[in-house]
Amino acid sequence: MIDTKYPSYGDYAEYNVTNLVKGWKSGTYTASLGFMIKSSDESNINNAKAFDASESAYSNVQPYIVVNYRPLIYLQYYLLNLNEGESCSNLAITVPVTAVQWTSSDPSIATVNSSGVITGVRASATPVTITATALDPYCQASATCTVYVKIPDGTYFFKNRATGLYAEPSGYLEGNEVYQWSFGGTPTQRWSVEYLSNGVYRIKNQMSDLYLAVESLYSTSAKATQYSIASDLSRWYISRTSSGAFCLYAKGNLSSGYVIGSAFSGNTNGT
Repeated sequence: MIDTKYPSYGDYAEYNVTNLVKGWKSGTYTASLGFMIKSSDESNINNAKAFDASESAYSNVQPYIVVNYRPLIYLQYYLLNLNEGESCSNLAITVPVTAVQWTSSDPSIATVNSSGVITGVRASATPVTITATALDPYCQASATCTVYVKIPDGTYFFKNRATGLYAEPSGYLEGNEVYQWSFGGTPTQRWSVEYLSNGVYRIKNQMSDLYLAVESLYSTSAKATQYSIASDLSRWYISRTSSGAFCLYAKGNLSSGYVIGSAFSGNTNGT
């Protein structure tokens, strides 16, 4: 059923398409009188059905159809994990075909250019939302890609920026505390960083083969330690600050803002 509004009368008339098609006519009307349903063969007016004003009680106005549609947009990637400085081209497909505008929720973490090339800028514990918007003149559709920017997997030394000392376990057993010491470059100060997913890492000491952890969550007095079992105590978020330093948050501590630096009690070796 198609409802047609007549502005001059402020009224509506109904065109029952099903009944009209059933009573198919042989091309008596021209397209200028109304609208037409056409077949694939347009060589003859008889291959079309016209609906005109004579189908309505108001013979002095022409019917029309208003079609509302929702454009669609599809992305090649909806989730990306990028290293700092790494780029990836994300393809957007729109239906109908139209231009696309790309935006980043935080260009200081990840940028995107007009062609959909996304680049990781600095590691962050929080993701960035990249939005592709179809610039259809009648109705805009959009799709989003979640981007985590990370540091590459590898071996790292963790230096306390405030004290100049390095993270090192006090022993090789589970539960041994992690202290800070002067740089020695030994395996006890080397940590293997492995990215898991969604901004989360695990960090293993190369000498003890145990994971960097905290004793408890949501406490500024919790000590840094090492465990063999992976849990939120031994999973980490890593963020690079605007100054270039890194912050390590135990997975359960991100919302509270507690970082590993709070576990070190002084500025001398063994604290």
